Amino acid sequence: MSNVEMGNSSLYQTSLMGEINVSYERLVEVFGTPYKYPDDGYKADVEWDGSIDGLVFTIYNYKDGKNYLGDEGLAVEDITNWHIGGKRHRVVKKILEYIENFPAKE
Repeated sequence: MSNVEMGNSSLYQTSLMGEINVSYERLVEVFGTPYKYPDDGYKADVEWDGSIDGLVFTIYNYKDGKNYLGDEGLAVEDITNWHIGGKRHRVVKKILEYIENFPAKE
């Protein structure tokens, strides 16, 4: 299994590399509690960041949550479309493989 380290990779200014469809619950199960942005109209509500096999990544929602859309936005628990930021496109494949291979809670 890949080596994942969680931390503040947003300092590395990632760019959008791809998207994944997965539940918020599964992301919490795999990557732990996300960073929650303040309710300030920002384009994202939550973010996970770290590195996988040395590749920096961020996973975040974009312009679909309550932070950006107010009452019309989705609660983070209902979001299933997530953006993957990084510096190399291969990070998307690494993240997908890691989520697939991470043991599910029983």
